[in-house]
Amino acid sequence: MFNKFQTSESAALPIFIFMVAQLLLGCGGSPLFTLGTTYIDNHVKRDSSSVYIGFMYSMCAFGPVCGFLLGAFLLGHHVDTFSYDISQLTIGKDQKYFCLFKIYLVIFYHLPTSTIYILNSF
Repeated sequence: MFNKFQTSESAALPIFIFMVAQLLLGCGGSPLFTLGTTYIDNHVKRDSSSVYIGFMYSMCAFGPVCGFLLGAFLLGHHVDTFSYDISQLTIGKDQKYFCLFKIYLVIFYHLPTSTIYILNSF
């Protein structure tokens, strides 16, 4: 049976790009656990260092989970949700689906910035 989505392009280049991105992500994130904990322990008051270290480790655990869940949620929305009739949009015929990247970017740009202000209040 003929599959209309079957293409002859190779997927080797995108896979290679994702592998290099994951390698760079691991190289950049690994010092966070060793050097970050030591830095917090040495440069913060003894009473509040446990709060900062706990916050750091909880954000390292729940941050990617929240990011993937929000990304999966936003992938199901149309780019211009407020000015387009979504009931008439079909995925098979109309390829107008795209991630709400701008909203995602605004949320995750301002969320760490506001977290900095909260943590500086200690």
